[in-house]
Amino acid sequence: MKNVLLASYGYRKNGELYPEIEYSFNGKSYTSRYFFIALQNLLDIEFDKIILFLTKDSRSAYENYIREYLSNDLLEIADISDGKTIEEIWKLFDGVVNQGDKLDENEKVNVYLDITNGFRHLPLVLYNSLSYLESLNKVKIQGIYYGALEAKHNNIIPVFDLTNLAKILRGGYAVKQFEESGNIIGIKDFVNDAITENSRENSDCPARNKVNLDFEELQDLISAGLPLESGLIAKKFCDYKYVDSGVNSINKLIQRIVDNLKSIAASKSGKDKKKIILNEQELERTLNFVKNQLEAHNISNALVVLREWVISRIIFEKGLASKWLEHKTRDNVEKQLGYWINNLEKIKDMPCYELLSEFYSLGDRRNEYAHAGYRDKRVEVNTGKEKAKEFYELCFNNLSNGNFWKLPDKLPGNGTVLITPMGASSGLLFTAVNFVKADSIIVLTSEKFIPKVSEACTKAGLTDMSKVHILTIKDAFCGFNEAEELYKQMTEFIRNPEEININLTGGTTAMQWAMQTAYEKLIKEGINVKRIAFVDRRSTIEQQSNPYVLGELLDVERLIQQ
Repeated sequence: MKNVLLASYGYRKNGELYPEIEYSFNGKSYTSRYFFIALQNLLDIEFDKIILFLTKDSRSAYENYIREYLSNDLLEIADISDGKTIEEIWKLFDGVVNQGDKLDENEKVNVYLDITNGFRHLPLVLYNSLSYLESLNKVKIQGIYYGALEAKHNNIIPVFDLTNLAKILRGGYAVKQFEESGNIIGIKDFVNDAITENSRENSDCPARNKVNLDFEELQDLISAGLPLESGLIAKKFCDYKYVDSGVNSINKLIQRIVDNLKSIAASKSGKDKKKIILNEQELERTLNFVKNQLEAHNISNALVVLREWVISRIIFEKGLASKWLEHKTRDNVEKQLGYWINNLEKIKDMPCYELLSEFYSLGDRRNEYAHAGYRDKRVEVNTGKEKAKEFYELCFNNLSNGNFWKLPDKLPGNGTVLITPMGASSGLLFTAVNFVKADSIIVLTSEKFIPKVSEACTKAGLTDMSKVHILTIKDAFCGFNEAEELYKQMTEFIRNPEEININLTGGTTAMQWAMQTAYEKLIKEGINVKRIAFVDRRSTIEQQSNPYVLGELLDVERLIQQ
């Protein structure tokens, strides 16, 4: 870490030396003709370099005298113009910036600024130049000091520490950046500076060592669009006992930061998301998170969170708040949404129609971002932005409207559906019909075994054969390419199912491939579907000689999750 002191001096009439003056700061005093030399001795800082900006006349008049007090290794004189024209002022600005370019990029440089002497505009140019360098992460302005000649008392000049002015400007910019873009990193230095400065003179300050807040983590969570994780950390920020900085303006800025974070802060802090309770306050908090994402132009995050928010709101309406973060609960709601979206025309008069139609459109916009634009159609950012805003307003306006979030129980249809293959072993179909009391049965087999279908169903006690629909595979052993067409044929017999059971056992491998294909496509359409299997533990000879013996039913989905 390197400490650098910057100062400037103007030319006095006829090159007269500055008078000997006693300066006082923090109980210490030092007498010198030049304030920056006094400041060097008044501050408890070991400077690695003192850069003095002098005009041609000032250098000629004062350099030799100044070098009597400072070694050549410590002092560096930078030539500047008088700054009498705007062109010279810009040249001066560039001159200071060039000094910053000489600094080692890998070394942290703390800069302290003396604004006492020199032309009246020079301190302003120096400060703005340093602010520019600070924005490029080349330096950090750690102190600004002024020897207040006009406040002279008993021939002693007080030194004013104006550093807080820079902190307020820096903090104001950081707060503005956070509110406009969601970037909280700039706030880190401001808060740490404000609290650390106060703790130097306050031994009881709880933040004496450091501010134990992880700004980087919160920034990453907000940027990633994670409302629950962000909420837990934001709550920690809001609960933190910030000390009085001693400057009202700084206190107000800190409070403004906290007020902004309160809108997205969860009810609990820490790392355990299970502590967050799903209620109307939590739903409103997540909408605030979405609003902040929209204001920060994070459209992709807003679309993703809005979609998940709808699922949470429906779960809340269903009275399943205690299970709202369980995968099964959310997955079931998502499947229901997909199902009703596929049946929109049948629920036009229901309160949830607007929600479902808008939710479908939201999904299209979200998918554009989820696939990072890797589709043939160009992503229209403004369209996504407007859709996100409109859907946010829809959710916000209906937050407390329970009827808006109620999904219908069911439509009249063919209830439970069984889809199963059947090969040479007709006993498998016998077992399937016995176990699954289906309202509709779709059997995939080959031409050779079609007569066995009605026989197996009759043996299983099925009297209404109109429930049974037979599909045939052309090539029972190699017909893997028939799966897509077979699925299309299956959908002709699937009307508003409450549940579809797909049997993965029986028949040839090509038939089982068609079963798995159907399962994957139905899942994508949001239909309630599960995979099952049937087992007959008898020998092949026994199965063929006496096929109609009840086997076992296996719940494949449950077995996979174990």
